[in-house]
Amino acid sequence: MEFRYYLPLFLFLLNNNKHLIVATESDKCEISVNGCDYQMVLLPSNSCLSSQEEDSRVKRSAVTQVIQTPPNTTVLVGYIKGLQALTEKHQHKLTKEMRKLSKRVLRGVRKFETLLDNLEEKPMKIGMGAQEPCPPGFVHLKGWPFCYLFSRFNASWYEARDFCNAFDSDMVSLGSLKEHYVVTFLIKNHPDYSHAEGWWTSGAYISKTKQWMWTSEITMEPFTFVKWATNEPNDVSLQCVLMYSGDDHLWHDRLCTDRYNFVCEAPLNQPKH
Repeated sequence: MEFRYYLPLFLFLLNNNKHLIVATESDKCEISVNGCDYQMVLLPSNSCLSSQEEDSRVKRSAVTQVIQTPPNTTVLVGYIKGLQALTEKHQHKLTKEMRKLSKRVLRGVRKFETLLDNLEEKPMKIGMGAQEPCPPGFVHLKGWPFCYLFSRFNASWYEARDFCNAFDSDMVSLGSLKEHYVVTFLIKNHPDYSHAEGWWTSGAYISKTKQWMWTSEITMEPFTFVKWATNEPNDVSLQCVLMYSGDDHLWHDRLCTDRYNFVCEAPLNQPKH
């Protein structure tokens, strides 16, 4: 071993306990061992540290201890349990909502299936089923080719037309004297109909052609016969035809905005052979 040193010099002393004391004004020296050079750095002991250096060393030691000290396992376990409980609570709530949604969807599917079954059993037009000769609510006489619906409320002529159209029908057109008496018979023979003041028909005065015509959604046909009451029609401004109950259901002209009962008409549904 070879020491190579330069000024300032090292002082090697033996104390009373025969410990080697190396004194130098520098904190580094070089040592040569087996042909290899090493550098020796001398660090002061705690007793030689200044107060500032001691505080810095204590702080570093404290930080190291904090890093190396394991966390409080009790607090950590409690936190994990809290998270688990919260997760289970939300999972339970989500499961409950999903069950409710599933029930609603199932009810909707069942209603839709029922609707499809009804559509398969019934035609799209109201009441025109294969087994029924007339739509629901309509009446007819055996051997007569038309069905009739008698309203139980009043409406204007225009509203009456819209109501009849909603049932895939038109307001009644009295195309023959026989039909006039068939409709009159059905009205008089029913206790709920006989007290109505009057009944709208599809008859109207068409200014363009200057004549009275039976009207429907797609056609207009001139009267082939008339059943006007005495002195009717009597006013060019009264342009709709009413079967007036107070005059044995003879025809009267009335304002189309007046409100009376009305009669709808639909062709008899002939069964296929």
